[in-house]
Amino acid sequence: MPVFHRIDVQQKVDSFRISLDAVCVNDVANYHWSGEIVGTPEGKITFSVNGQSDTGFAAPRIGFCLLYGAEALAGQAYQLLDADGKATPGAFPKDVSPQLLSEKFTALRYTTPDGLSVTCRTAGGFGMEDQRNYCDSSYKAYHNLGYPWDVPKGQAKHDTFTLDVTGAHPAPDPAPTVALAIDAAIHKMPVLLPAMTSVKAAAFVAQNSKRDGWTNATTVAWAFNPSAHMPDDDMFFENLSSVVDQAATVRAVNPTARLRVDPIGFDSPYPRPGRDPRNSGQFAAAWTTAMVGWLARAGVDEAVFTTIPNAVLQGLVPLAGHAVHGLDTLAGDPRAVTGFAVDNTCWLVNLTAEAQTVTLPHPATRLARLTAGTHEFTPAPAHGVTLTLGPLEVCRVGWK
Repeated sequence: MPVFHRIDVQQKVDSFRISLDAVCVNDVANYHWSGEIVGTPEGKITFSVNGQSDTGFAAPRIGFCLLYGAEALAGQAYQLLDADGKATPGAFPKDVSPQLLSEKFTALRYTTPDGLSVTCRTAGGFGMEDQRNYCDSSYKAYHNLGYPWDVPKGQAKHDTFTLDVTGAHPAPDPAPTVALAIDAAIHKMPVLLPAMTSVKAAAFVAQNSKRDGWTNATTVAWAFNPSAHMPDDDMFFENLSSVVDQAATVRAVNPTARLRVDPIGFDSPYPRPGRDPRNSGQFAAAWTTAMVGWLARAGVDEAVFTTIPNAVLQGLVPLAGHAVHGLDTLAGDPRAVTGFAVDNTCWLVNLTAEAQTVTLPHPATRLARLTAGTHEFTPAPAHGVTLTLGPLEVCRVGWK
């Protein structure tokens, strides 16, 4: 990960300029770079970088990545442009694609039904793959700065890419309170099995390229771990929805198979001195609760978590097979709070490191705040409820 020595932000009403100096170093690699991100009133953002290797090392890619959100763009049509300007039509796939979506293009452009036009362009060319194979909820366009696999010491590179956005409507001021309502869709709570029963299934990406193994299987099992790429807290929460697309991809091949996600965790797949410290405490409680909600939406039948057991799993295990409803965000930031409803109880999760105020329209009769291994019961209003969730807090609100 980069260590930034300079982050200079110059922000105006209709434009901005960000200047960065950073070093990426570990026991193998040493690379320093400076970058600039410039946004103009016309909706054009230019990313430029100058980088140099301070030692020789092997690296498959040094360059730009642009992530297109799968939740918003699955099924969206686009055009790929080559260096001569020739356009080839395509679409972001709904099912998780095991192949490269494109090997090389200089620009990708699309227009959404509400008139938002987006174009990404670089002279050197992009490739694109479906990151949902790796539990990332995105399609990744990537551009190599031109380094060989064995990066020589002292080699410098410069490159740029641009993002043009037109037709955008001014964003409304965010509501200070997240208002939630229970939706009508009915899902089913999966069976949550103890870690000792794990079959340690292969990763989804390894199986998606060999779908014949799913065709006649009674049970299809795959592992879920979002830490292969960016391991920060925000990405862990943003990537949970990819399990829905993974399950739908399996169902398209075998509609009757029992689906099992096993194991589920976020310890790094790369060598580390120990387990991820977030496996215990409040982060584990929040992430696990949010993941259970996505497993229910995905129609998963069984799941095995390798996060350290906590009060969340103890409360959810007995609910296997019960009807589950998702929560719709009526106001506020939809990325801030998530949850689901089961048996006249809402399980709420604050996905952020900041306190969040939440309102529910249902008359509450009980309120249970869950932290790691403890329960605290406090009185709740009889006509709906407004409460403040602490950072990464899990809370249950019940009614008659």
